[in-house]
Amino acid sequence: MVKNEAFLPGGLRGMAGDPKIFYVSLVVVPEVDGSALLGLHGALQLLDTLAACLCAFMSRRCCPTPLQTIAFQENIDHGDRLIASTQDWLKANSHEPDAIEKAVTLSGLAARTFYRRFSQATDLSPIHYVQHLRVEKAKQALELGTATVEQISWQVGYEDPASFRRLFKRLTGMTPSAYRRKFKISQ
Repeated sequence: MVKNEAFLPGGLRGMAGDPKIFYVSLVVVPEVDGSALLGLHGALQLLDTLAACLCAFMSRRCCPTPLQTIAFQENIDHGDRLIASTQDWLKANSHEPDAIEKAVTLSGLAARTFYRRFSQATDLSPIHYVQHLRVEKAKQALELGTATVEQISWQVGYEDPASFRRLFKRLTGMTPSAYRRKFKISQ
């Protein structure tokens, strides 16, 4: 192993000895069934790891949450008009406690069919989709407003601020308070 080379999660190796040189190489290990396809989950892990390498190189220290604070990018180019209109409705109404049940009713589909079509179109289950929407709204409120974390959690649809904090940290890699300190936009 080269002196400044490090093995990273996901079979990646990186080296940043000279500040002008940085490389990352990917080692693809076949899956149990023999295929070497990366898949969506593997690709997301790869992107997280690549961002961590780049962040570590740029800051000269480890960056614990590489891509997590980037805004949620929803899939709207899937071709399913019914699900696209449901996504629009959820964007406007994600703060409601029973938003998913109402979306199912408005779609006119059976619940099981709705969940299947929604997941196929967006690559997220409806609950995960709504969680991402709520956290995005909370991030905006933390950046622009002065409301407390508890008030923001209620505004975006959570009755329990503690569970909101856990979800926010899981999706962004930092607590709501830390996010506000880092990204607060001064008036």
